[in-house]
Amino acid sequence: MMSPCKYGVFILLALVVCAPALAYVDPVNGAMLLQLLMSGIVGVGLVFRRVIGNFFRRIKERLKPSSRE
Repeated sequence: MMSPCKYGVFILLALVVCAPALAYVDPVNGAMLLQLLMSGIVGVGLVFRRVIGNFFRRIKERLKPSSRE
């Protein structure tokens, strides 16, 4: 097993030895990644909407003051 110090040496060497990529991210690629992320979040929300709704309903019921007091 390697010590944490040796990992640091390898990371430092990788940063010093590697040449810059001289690349850029095309704006279209950034927009596609953003769209993918947003659609994934909305998709998960649609799939689990009942679970999420029940969760918030239970919280609302717990926070509601009881009428017996």
